[in-house]
Amino acid sequence: MLKTITKLTVGMTLLGLAMAGPAFAENRAGATTLTPMLGYQVFDGDLDIDGAAAFGFALGYNFTPNWSIEVDGRFMSTETDGDPAQDLDVFAVSVGGLYHFQPYLALTPYLKAGVGGIIYDPDEAPSNDEDPEIYWGGGIKYSLSDTIALRGDLRHSLDFRVDSGTNDHDEDTIRNNFSAMLGVTFQLGGR
Repeated sequence: MLKTITKLTVGMTLLGLAMAGPAFAENRAGATTLTPMLGYQVFDGDLDIDGAAAFGFALGYNFTPNWSIEVDGRFMSTETDGDPAQDLDVFAVSVGGLYHFQPYLALTPYLKAGVGGIIYDPDEAPSNDEDPEIYWGGGIKYSLSDTIALRGDLRHSLDFRVDSGTNDHDEDTIRNNFSAMLGVTFQLGGR
């Protein structure tokens, strides 16, 4: 009987500690955030570019528990659907704002929006295709401690095709790209 009570006590204590960690988690004002991410990027069908694994990194700053700014970069290595297919490296850099809905809870949903640019770099072309883009999206952060959170992120980007020579279209167009990313956010400093 004593063994059962001891096991129950240890189990309840461990469960309590596990639950207490996220309870003290919060999106702290004045904190810097570092987030390595990986995921998948889907390109507009009219671009004739295969979807690809995406690797990214974000650097942010929390002005308040609710409001943050973030600079992020992503890299994708893919190929075109043309005949013959051509290897293509894609780089994207953006800056945007995030609004966190429940910054004092372990599970924190957020919305984000921003501006940036995307570069399509084909291996066999003499020049790159560089376009401005705007994006919007959202996600969820789940705090494991007061400094580490898991993050899931969805993004819809509008690619303004200002140089349409690479996509066989004569007019400037807007293309829709989508990405889903997972990462780990490290929160440093703050009050």
